[in-house]
Amino acid sequence: MVNIMELQEILIIKNGEITYGIDTSYIDQILHVPSFTKLLFSPASVLGLASVSGKIVTCMDFSRLISGDSSDSSRSDDRENDRILSFVNEYQSSALLVDSVVVTIELDSSKIEKVETTSENDFVVGHYHHNGEIIQIVTLEKLFNNIKLDNVEKRSIIDSSSKEIKVEVLADKERFLLFNMGSEEYAVSLDILREIIVVPDEFTPLAGASSEVKGMISLRDELIIVVDLRSYYGFDIKNSDKNRVLITYREGKKIALIIDEIVDIRDFETKKIDKMPANFQDSKVSGIIHHDRSLISIVGASVLDDILEKNSYFNEEVETSQLNVVEDGREFVLFKLGEEEFALEIDYVSEIIDAMDITKVSDSSDFILGLVNIRGKIVNIGSLYHSLGVEQKEYENRKMIICEHKNMPIGFCVESVTDILNISHNNIHDEKSSDTLFESILHLNNGERIVMLFDLERVLKESA
Repeated sequence: MVNIMELQEILIIKNGEITYGIDTSYIDQILHVPSFTKLLFSPASVLGLASVSGKIVTCMDFSRLISGDSSDSSRSDDRENDRILSFVNEYQSSALLVDSVVVTIELDSSKIEKVETTSENDFVVGHYHHNGEIIQIVTLEKLFNNIKLDNVEKRSIIDSSSKEIKVEVLADKERFLLFNMGSEEYAVSLDILREIIVVPDEFTPLAGASSEVKGMISLRDELIIVVDLRSYYGFDIKNSDKNRVLITYREGKKIALIIDEIVDIRDFETKKIDKMPANFQDSKVSGIIHHDRSLISIVGASVLDDILEKNSYFNEEVETSQLNVVEDGREFVLFKLGEEEFALEIDYVSEIIDAMDITKVSDSSDFILGLVNIRGKIVNIGSLYHSLGVEQKEYENRKMIICEHKNMPIGFCVESVTDILNISHNNIHDEKSSDTLFESILHLNNGERIVMLFDLERVLKESA
């Protein structure tokens, strides 16, 4: 820290009606306020992470740092005079939100009064008389040490030994569900996908329907035609417990499609997607996705239109009372941690992606593994292994399940995603214990497959 009597220039800032000064030799830029990505379990004075001139920095609230305010109330969005100060040298990974910036002034050493500090948290080290006003000079070192949380003590939140998070330019993307039929991989846009269910034991047959039509079901009192997509595309039908039914939506009607196996949910840049022209002869292919030197065929609206046209009479021929009724339920993402299978409710899940490098966070809780950058958005990665008290091992083809909790993204590394299922309420058994991380037990395959459903709210609360 520079000797206060040797300071040459300070930046004057305002906090309410009080005036402060900061050594300009540490200041890099004065910027408008960017958006923040909140760090889980951080104190209120740490606003979160932001991108400043291509670097990820930890942004802190000057007002809360000097007041020691631990409340978690949000700042108003209409504070026009607020500014962000970014820094150089040992403070380059930090930034400071201030109420307003006034002016930069050169100092006359004869007007500086040194203040003797009595503790490490006394961040005011001097007073300066300027235009009849007393400016309180603060030191960044002691200011940043004023963060009120045991496990956040250092000035730099990002571990300096870790790989820097690079901010990508946000590209146009489309999200698809990937699935297998035979030896080929296909995709369906999440825009036309409504839900995924297990294959019912029986279907109500339709006389005169095309060969790929298995029959009809009633799902929540709605009549739905069921098509074996494998037969439609000319693949051999191989029945297994991995077969699934995709409930798709087109022109006000739902169509159920039977496929071999769910693979993934993934975003693809639009530049990697070739859409077929409207007059393309093969209506079974709506487009092609270029991915890892392979081609993925898109099952799109043209397929659903063709099925509807061939079976336009289906909803007039059968009464609801005649149909096999598929029981209503809830949707879950099932995954493995080690050898055990667990689940999260799909309402929490925003996407499933391939695992990527994690940037470590200094002085965070053991639950937080670090941060990842997903298309320019900084996401905390937590450890469900840590919550369970088991060792996390490295697996090939790991996945990350990205969730949203109270508008805050949080991701988890898992060994693999095993299923996306709609499970009937009869097979969901509440877990009554108050000291568990689970809210329910899922009974599948007539009770032969038991899956524990994580209570995400409790997991995060227990890990704080």
